[in-house]
Amino acid sequence: IIPPFLPLAAYSPFDHAWPWSSFAVACTSCSGRQSGEGSVAGAFHFILYGLYSRLSHFADRRHLCVLPLVWAKKVGRKFCTAVAVTMGLGPSMATEVAAALTNRRASVVYLHCAECTGCSEALLRTCKPFLDTLILDTISLDYHETIMAAAGEAAEAALEQAISNPEGFICVVEGAIPMALDGKYGYVGGHTMLDLCKRVLPKAKAVVTMGTCAAYGGVQAAKPNPTGAVGVNDCFAKLGMDVKAINIPGCPPNPLNLVGTLVAFLQNKEIKLDDQGRPLMFYGQSVHDLCERRAHFDAGEFAPSFDSEEARKGWCLYDLGCKGPGAYCDSFERKWNGVNWCVANAICIGCTEPTFPYGQ
Repeated sequence: IIPPFLPLAAYSPFDHAWPWSSFAVACTSCSGRQSGEGSVAGAFHFILYGLYSRLSHFADRRHLCVLPLVWAKKVGRKFCTAVAVTMGLGPSMATEVAAALTNRRASVVYLHCAECTGCSEALLRTCKPFLDTLILDTISLDYHETIMAAAGEAAEAALEQAISNPEGFICVVEGAIPMALDGKYGYVGGHTMLDLCKRVLPKAKAVVTMGTCAAYGGVQAAKPNPTGAVGVNDCFAKLGMDVKAINIPGCPPNPLNLVGTLVAFLQNKEIKLDDQGRPLMFYGQSVHDLCERRAHFDAGEFAPSFDSEEARKGWCLYDLGCKGPGAYCDSFERKWNGVNWCVANAICIGCTEPTFPYGQ
């Protein structure tokens, strides 16, 4: 599963004391078996998660600037069907999605600002499709600080090469941008996050925010917000620069919403946005509208506590603080890895909204 141009000496998972239980939990194969039992996709998932740290002893890593995420392979029909359904196109449009992904694998530069890396963690743990399918079939991920093998000058060179691509690139931003003290609250590679975004984002063909922090400030902008953290669009509006990002909010968002947005862009489709800059195909309905507990709300059946018999029967959690009526996303339809979603076991905290983490 390691590409032939990657030296085998660079990585051996068997000479490293790895927390195998965490590995098994994080990676689940398509057949339902745990990846530790031999899943190729899960093993690749494992390598992506740990490879960059195992390359630190390499003397010459110039040929390993970025993990070989451009290792091409045929676009899987199941993946294309999932993306088509996510976009509201229906399974029959899988061929059209495959054509867009096969013919034009977009160069993507993924920047990190003030964040917890939770959105990248969600991306790493996606299993329908697995991460390898997501980034090998869909995009050419040319820069991502969390999973790239390069460090220091090699990483800087990889970024410069990516943003100088004559065919252009798409920029994905995770995390809010600190603006106080001229951005001095956040640095990457000796540059403030503010300066980095000012240099990279105006050059991009499209800018997409991944997560509520990048979209609206989120937790990073929580009161009293000493760093002056703001979302991408607010930041560039204050700077008077012509950058308008498509927002994919959530804490974290479902990775398929990011993929669906990229596919729509590659197909030159009009991406209709709501007044918060979110694609309507993913954020057009409220959690309340789609909730599996909605019938109990309409019947006036509200659980008095989380551990009550009523809650176990699926009664509405509105009286316990659920913010579903004012939160817009498709979590119930999409679910996380096709298995579960927030309100199945808890209340909606409104994490896709500009007011998060406060208020409705």
